[in-house]
Amino acid sequence: MAFDPIEFRKSFSQLNEKIDGRPLIYFDSAASTLKHNEVCERINLYNKYEVANVHRGAHSLSQKGTENYEWARQKVARFIGASDDNEVIFTRGTTESINLVAATFVADQLKAGDEILISSLEHHSNIVPWQILAEKTGIQIKVVELDRGEGFSFAKFLNRLNDRTRFVSMLWYSNSLGCRLPVEKIVEECKKRDIPILIDAAQAPLTEKINLKELDCDFLCFSGHKMYGPYGIGILYGKAAHLRQMPPYQGGGSMIDRVSFAKTTFADIPQKFEAGTPNVSGAIGLGKAVEVIEALDFSGAHKHVMNLRTNLIQELKAIPGYTIYDFPSAKLAGVVSFNFQGAHPSDIGTLMDQYGIAVRAGHHCTQPLMDELGVSGTVRVSLAPYNLDQEVEEFLKVATRMGEFF
Repeated sequence: MAFDPIEFRKSFSQLNEKIDGRPLIYFDSAASTLKHNEVCERINLYNKYEVANVHRGAHSLSQKGTENYEWARQKVARFIGASDDNEVIFTRGTTESINLVAATFVADQLKAGDEILISSLEHHSNIVPWQILAEKTGIQIKVVELDRGEGFSFAKFLNRLNDRTRFVSMLWYSNSLGCRLPVEKIVEECKKRDIPILIDAAQAPLTEKINLKELDCDFLCFSGHKMYGPYGIGILYGKAAHLRQMPPYQGGGSMIDRVSFAKTTFADIPQKFEAGTPNVSGAIGLGKAVEVIEALDFSGAHKHVMNLRTNLIQELKAIPGYTIYDFPSAKLAGVVSFNFQGAHPSDIGTLMDQYGIAVRAGHHCTQPLMDELGVSGTVRVSLAPYNLDQEVEEFLKVATRMGEFF
């Protein structure tokens, strides 16, 4: 069935809310998407009728909980094209996933003088873990600088690679600017040089389909709350050979095989990296979110978002006073970042809120990128399939009057 945004909106109850008497216009989906009603209902069903700890109980509720928890893992594995369900590790989200890889695989593999390559577009979550590791080990962090025309330059990436590059960690889509990195070419180049690579796919699941059989990266991660799912749950995909050689990230609970005071042995993957009581309801909610996405006309939903973006950015460019951080030559997500002369981004965000419009204002956890752009922050509109043409029109009405306020 062809994608219908009006029909799709009915599954997000929060869109019925009003802000100071005005209908909510939610343009902050790059930070967190709204939660699909089916996801909320599935989590509520679990919490009301199915609660039991998993993996450790002989009773029926525990067995059912384990089945549902592992069903969610299977759903995610199929969703991303993993060849083995056990290559999917449940984490608290993208940030924990990256920290896990930094603290185990990379810390175990690299030594002083080795280099990790990232881009200047990265979220803080893909910068700070490497800095912490560098302080402890003496490894070096190298950065592929922004290209003002493309957003990301593959030529600059190639120039940064050298014989000391031992790991690459890069995002798929910029959360601040929306531009896409050529992850296929990046992964291919890393494979030629036998360099392991992690892809931060936090912004990818609603923008394009993930197929690890084609992408073939070593690690990939994302968060449930950016794909209609709950907070506090995400995944780390890792190739089984890597995961099995990595030491545990935390100790206790389900990651144990046998404990004695003399020695502890650890469970196989994925349990080796899921210490303690897992977020069962979050995992089940993530599995349901995957079902929601799989049921969509994916290409139709993405086309709708990009049409909204095209209209918004064309109209915004025609209004005097705006600086728009756009990369027309790059593939893009539904993100538009801009500033207005004489106005602080936070003031614009506060003004928009008075009209019921939720936008993000600030550095978007990408302060090095803002430094490179020469600004303290931007206003970010991030669109999702549940947004409508008339919402863009309402936003533009306020944007046209910005000169009256500043």
